[in-house]
Amino acid sequence: MFFLSVMMSLPLAAVGQGSSAAPSAPAAPQELSLAQAIELAKTSQGTYRNLTLDQQIAAQASRATRGLYGPQLSGAADLRYNAILPTNIIPNFANPASGERLAVRFGTKWQSSAGLTLNQRIYDAGALAQRRTDAVSEQLAANAALRGRVALVQDVSRAYYEALLRETQLGFARADSVRTQAVYQDLAARQRAGRALATDVATARINRTNATLALDLARQNVVLSKQNLLATLGTDATQAATLRLTDPLASLLTATADTAAWTASPAPAAADVAARRPEYQQEQLNAELALAAEQTERRGARPTLGVVGFLGAQGFDDKLTSALNVPNWYGNSYVALQAALPLLDGSARATRVETQRLRAEQARNRQADLQQTIRYEAANARVQLQNAWRTVAVRRQNVAVAAESAGLVRLRQQAGRALPREALDAEATQQQAQRDYLQAVYDFLTARLEYARVTGTLTE
Repeated sequence: MFFLSVMMSLPLAAVGQGSSAAPSAPAAPQELSLAQAIELAKTSQGTYRNLTLDQQIAAQASRATRGLYGPQLSGAADLRYNAILPTNIIPNFANPASGERLAVRFGTKWQSSAGLTLNQRIYDAGALAQRRTDAVSEQLAANAALRGRVALVQDVSRAYYEALLRETQLGFARADSVRTQAVYQDLAARQRAGRALATDVATARINRTNATLALDLARQNVVLSKQNLLATLGTDATQAATLRLTDPLASLLTATADTAAWTASPAPAAADVAARRPEYQQEQLNAELALAAEQTERRGARPTLGVVGFLGAQGFDDKLTSALNVPNWYGNSYVALQAALPLLDGSARATRVETQRLRAEQARNRQADLQQTIRYEAANARVQLQNAWRTVAVRRQNVAVAAESAGLVRLRQQAGRALPREALDAEATQQQAQRDYLQAVYDFLTARLEYARVTGTLTE
């Protein structure tokens, strides 16, 4: 009863230990650069951490396969109570010529035994071939971690870029609200003086209302974009209001505007680009894994050879205490060389071999299709990146022109030859040029990110 209660309590203890609460998301930082965001995501994202665990699991599988050739030692003990002694049929040794068979029962009520068994594998072609399969599985796990790292950098960078853009748009929305309020007040004062039409005042009121609405929406967009960033990092998204991003869009543009990488002629060879893509490498590893599995199946038909050793003893008696008395036990020991040869398994092994061969062919077909897709993606991303860079250059010139025009209007206003409304309109034009420029910077950064991904050069 004691042992039964202990055994029943073990599953309950395991359930109690396994029912602990899931880990909560880490608190969001107060200040965050793009590099810090990427590093934080690596430690906070459960999906990315699982990819690292998959690598460790694959390594443990390889270790387990290598351990098959190590010595295997097991121990066993047995205590048996024979409530009814077994019946055996034996010849009548007293009168052998009669051909009579006698039913007899013999044995003891109690029987105890204990022993050690040693197994040492000498040759197993299947286990040797499994090492190659495990090695390819480790490479696949490493490739999956690489793909996860690329996806992490891309997702975090995009979320960071968007949050920065929303913050700049909020600044423009504030300026629009202040400017439309000033225009409305100017026109209202001029209307009272009989120098402005009522329609102009109504239009200014509508513009002011729209600017107020745009400001409210911009505030919400900033909070939502920061929440999205924190959720992408795997941290507490409720702390978005206190988050401050320390890398402006302009600085990120300077850090990534290495035009030599994508303006040089000719473009990188499609084969070189495909070789760097983890998706392409994955299909190559899938083919190798199928071929390794095929070899494992083929070698499973070869004989296996091993050594088995046993050392043990047994005790027999009608009394429990005597059956457990070690001096009364009878020893038993042997060493055997065991060989096994699979002879017939129907068509199971042949079916598995053919299945693995077909899987390898499928992987090669996917690899060929993927190479064509990668060639198009690289060419398209290159064109999009070049166009985005040209747009940045044009929008930068527009900012300079708009700033010069606004400066001239302010000089005219100081000389009394321009109305305040003209200065506000010039300021609006300058701000729109700055807004378009920052949008172009955002588009370039995302295009640069995509180009790095499709060419297999996306790094941290």
